Amino acid sequence: MRIERNSSDDQGCKAAAGNMFSKLGCVVTNWIRYHIYFSRGALFISGLVFSHGLAEHAVMCILTSYFMENWKKTDLRQAAAVVNVEEGASTIMAIIVSYISDAYFCRFKVIVYTTALCIIGLLLLGVSTWISPEVDVRLLYPVVILLAVGKAGRDHPLKAFIVDQLTDSKPNQAIDKEQVEARKNFWWRVAWSLGLVASFCLSTSSLRCSFFTSALVMAVAYLWFLSGINFYCYKKLEGSPLTVVYKVFKAAVLKRHLAYPTSANGYFKNDRDQLLLWPIVPFFRWLDKASIVESSSCQLKLEEQEITGRLCSAVQVKQVKCLLTLVPIWTTFAVYGLVEATGRTFFVAQANDMDDNIGSLSVVCLFLTLKSFVSFLVSFLLQLLIPKWLSGAKRQCIILVRIGLGMVFSIFSCIAAWQVEVHRMNLIKEEKFSDQYTRLTITITIFWLAPQFTLLGLMGGFAEDGIRDLIYNYHVADQSKKLHDSSFRDCTLAIGNFLNILFAFIFRAWFRDNINNSRLDKYFLMLAMLTIGNLCLYFLAALVWYRKFWPEEETQQEKVKLNLDVTLEDALTDSVTDNSLSNNFFYCTIINRLI
Repeated sequence: MRIERNSSDDQGCKAAAGNMFSKLGCVVTNWIRYHIYFSRGALFISGLVFSHGLAEHAVMCILTSYFMENWKKTDLRQAAAVVNVEEGASTIMAIIVSYISDAYFCRFKVIVYTTALCIIGLLLLGVSTWISPEVDVRLLYPVVILLAVGKAGRDHPLKAFIVDQLTDSKPNQAIDKEQVEARKNFWWRVAWSLGLVASFCLSTSSLRCSFFTSALVMAVAYLWFLSGINFYCYKKLEGSPLTVVYKVFKAAVLKRHLAYPTSANGYFKNDRDQLLLWPIVPFFRWLDKASIVESSSCQLKLEEQEITGRLCSAVQVKQVKCLLTLVPIWTTFAVYGLVEATGRTFFVAQANDMDDNIGSLSVVCLFLTLKSFVSFLVSFLLQLLIPKWLSGAKRQCIILVRIGLGMVFSIFSCIAAWQVEVHRMNLIKEEKFSDQYTRLTITITIFWLAPQFTLLGLMGGFAEDGIRDLIYNYHVADQSKKLHDSSFRDCTLAIGNFLNILFAFIFRAWFRDNINNSRLDKYFLMLAMLTIGNLCLYFLAALVWYRKFWPEEETQQEKVKLNLDVTLEDALTDSVTDNSLSNNFFYCTIINRLI
């Protein structure tokens, strides 16, 4: 039996398909318009981003392997210490360089100076390949510091300088900060990904060739960056967020002898008429004195006091107090930085003594690329799935859960590394390696390390951006400050790197001249137990903070909005008489004023 298809059905299917493709085309077009914005200044800056991406994956990722294999007096513990010193110094330098570029020098000058130092560091690292391996590796600390300064200039000033080029400077036009951030991410990720792809071309070459090639590429990109000096947009210095913290502490110390005011008008720019500046923490109450208006006639004007740093607004005091309430939660992030530092040192050291059929350097880059890709993918999906219209309380709850999931994945990553190392050590016992053959590779495929690097990427995708969002969504009133990288996040990573050095020296009995004689399995097990305990502390600190320190006015606003909806609904259903309608309207007006 043949079924005749109606021509009207065919036309309906074609029309539905056409509508689907047209909607899809509109979505793609809107995405392109939102994320892609051409700027001549950004085009010149992207060359530097490309060179930094190349250097990061072709040089920085293999420093542990370089120190272990080319310096005879360097054991596993010393090689990891040198790499952690470079990472920790770069994060501390990032805070300092960020403050300097925001408060004193323009970002262009900071980028010029730091990039020049990075090129010198790469050249000296290439020259070190000609030095006798009998020389102490600590002679390379100056080179490591130069590389750290170069990375510090990349983290905040370079990103912020791209934002300056992508911000529409038309007068009387509102700036969409989220759109500018999306455009910056597009330019940065495209150039960084191209540098990552180019690093695989150097993975099969010698270390000397990789070091000098990276220095040459960065030097060419440096000249390309300088050639666009006439096309750049230079913004005025807006000051660093760290300056606010210093001003509040300074003003509070200078006014420590003053008594607290008896009315809300005693505080400078106290728009919310609060007698006790929120958050109400007895230990931090003395910071409220930074906002007290001195009534003595011999004092300077309020504007002059504010300029000299003797007077701060109530909003600034609130920001600093909110930031200080995050300290208990922030201390738990140090273990996250410790696991991250372990991944860049001891995880990489595991790969050096495993069976590898495609080249050890390329596999190290491949695993670190896998980690970065997973982290980016998770962060991107979370941005799509978490609605932007969520209220502050719900968004903060999601951020806390997001960070907690990142810490859970850090536990699984340490457990996976522990199990792989136990299996590898068992193979060493079975093959009966003697001391003279400790440099031989173990017959276990290197792709056993894929799970722990994947879990490390999941940890970063959930926790890293969550830490930044937690800080800025809570204590920063000006949303434009989100364009700055979190100094607290950088400080967390720095503490993690230095903790890795400290633990390596505390448990020095577990570390020998090479990985086959070491007991990394015990170290990874210790990290797993530490991360479990840290997760419990984080859960307790986050629960106390969320219940006690979340802004009461935001919760009150949600209740008032809910009451407003109920009242409006009652006004529509119960407005039978004019009197009842006027009464409902009267209550709605009061609620509107409260909001």
